[in-house]
Amino acid sequence: MTTAGHNSTRRTPAHHRSGFTLLEALVAIGAVALVAVGLAQIFRAVGDTVSGGRSASRLNTYAALIENQMRRDFERMTRDGFLVIRNQWVDGVDGSPDGLYRVNDPSDRVLLHAEDLSPRGRRVDEIVFFARGEFTSAREPVDPNVVVKADAARIYYGHGQARPENLTAGSPYLDPRPDDFNATGAFLGFEPPPGNRNPNQFASEWTLLRHALLLTQPRVTAADEVKSTLFGLPPQSAAGRRIFGDKEAQIGLQPAAASIFRAINRTFPVTMDPADYLRPESPRARPLIASGLIDIATTDLEEIRNWVVASEDPPRRVTPGALTVLPKPKGQFGIVPDSTSRAGETNDLDRMHLWMSDAFPAESQFFPFPGFAPSNPDPIGTRMRYEPEAVDLVAALSASNQNALKPAASRADKLMLTTANFLPRCSEFIVEYSFGQVYDNGEIVWLGLPRYGDTNGDGVVNPNTDDPVVQFYPAVDRDNSDLFLEIPFRTIAGQVARHRVSQRLIYGERPVIDQATLTSYFGYADPTFNPDRGTAGPSTDDAAESVMPWAWPTMIRVTITLSDPVDPSIEQTFQYIFNTPQANKR
Repeated sequence: MTTAGHNSTRRTPAHHRSGFTLLEALVAIGAVALVAVGLAQIFRAVGDTVSGGRSASRLNTYAALIENQMRRDFERMTRDGFLVIRNQWVDGVDGSPDGLYRVNDPSDRVLLHAEDLSPRGRRVDEIVFFARGEFTSAREPVDPNVVVKADAARIYYGHGQARPENLTAGSPYLDPRPDDFNATGAFLGFEPPPGNRNPNQFASEWTLLRHALLLTQPRVTAADEVKSTLFGLPPQSAAGRRIFGDKEAQIGLQPAAASIFRAINRTFPVTMDPADYLRPESPRARPLIASGLIDIATTDLEEIRNWVVASEDPPRRVTPGALTVLPKPKGQFGIVPDSTSRAGETNDLDRMHLWMSDAFPAESQFFPFPGFAPSNPDPIGTRMRYEPEAVDLVAALSASNQNALKPAASRADKLMLTTANFLPRCSEFIVEYSFGQVYDNGEIVWLGLPRYGDTNGDGVVNPNTDDPVVQFYPAVDRDNSDLFLEIPFRTIAGQVARHRVSQRLIYGERPVIDQATLTSYFGYADPTFNPDRGTAGPSTDDAAESVMPWAWPTMIRVTITLSDPVDPSIEQTFQYIFNTPQANKR
């Protein structure tokens, strides 16, 4: 039987291809590359966001601490003292004798860091005022039972000056009395001489200081606070009581300046017996505030006022023979000039300005105006010394005899050089003020060294085309009228007159455009006030208001720029406004 056959074909499975064609491979590689690039951009963006967030967080944390401390200080400000604000461009003089800052001068530029390709001029302003409250010395106590406190202090904000590393032998590196203070190679923003390093060259490495100088008088019972033998001296022995007691250059076993004024600190005490002091390095050893090791002065607000308003000599002429030696107002340990004020004479105002300027820790001006010579022999252009961290502290800690005075004092000195460090990496500090005046458009009038904003909206700040946002006093309104501050007062005849606050009162000299430094002074009573001026006619009777308080700002504005500690090219600027007291607070 024959079966019908059929034609059958065996289907074999199709073979899987073992790879991509060249075109497919290229497409795949391109896709992977695009994905990789995209992921890299995403990760970079995330990293930048995280890094930026950390930088912002660090800087914002600094900003909060700044505001809290400064607000406490300004709230405690007292008009029983004076107020001085110094505006200054760093590297603004550049060796020129005219003391001008030229905006377009490429030499007047400061590097932010070593690789900065866009250096610019930077402000390093300072402010000095007085505050009441409870203040404690930052210096490590020699005896834990003896802690120096005061109810008043001189407050200073300004950039510090780190000392160069290549100090010469015998230099007073940690001596609290550096009579030969030398800042060569340490000026803010300046390139050092070849082969040297200036620790203050780059703005990102600058440190803003807050220095509270305690004002206190020597106490006759100070030696009684020492309860046990100290450095081999029994406290009740004759030598112990003599050495442990307070005196003109020592308070609470700590070195103290004789005054807040540099000229006095270089001159007084007139004679010092080294055997009477805990640290008898030298019979000429007069503690200087510029050393950074002193935060106590044997003075008070009353004595400070007497020096400013009544001294017949400017600071640069201070010598023991030229001054009247009298008891201090609250003790028997010092000197004050005659307290009789001669306000009204032309040169009294100049002397007041000079004394107030002498209260800065160091002579920060490079080129003071004519007649405003620095207190010799203070080097010009310097600042109070500080260290970013304690220098060679291990050597002091490992001293063989920890009970000896020398290692204890050395340790206190090294720690003291860091206590005023308020804000590290502060690349700019600007202080401006207002009398509460407003322009015709309602904006607040801010005063100081002129600053400009992009007022014409072209995206570029140009002093030649833009209006100033900060002006000299008196500011000029848009109608070219001078905005003088005029204070009303009443005469005994019932007439109301107005006293115009002069530019001379605040600056001493007429400011000029492009000057590198401007100092504004706010003292006690206005010596330019004439109670008969401005009335309907001179009065033969005594005026009801015979004394006019010196006009003070109602507000102070502080602008601070910080450089990030991780990436110094990142900067952030913060601004704060503080009120000032308009009447004496006791």
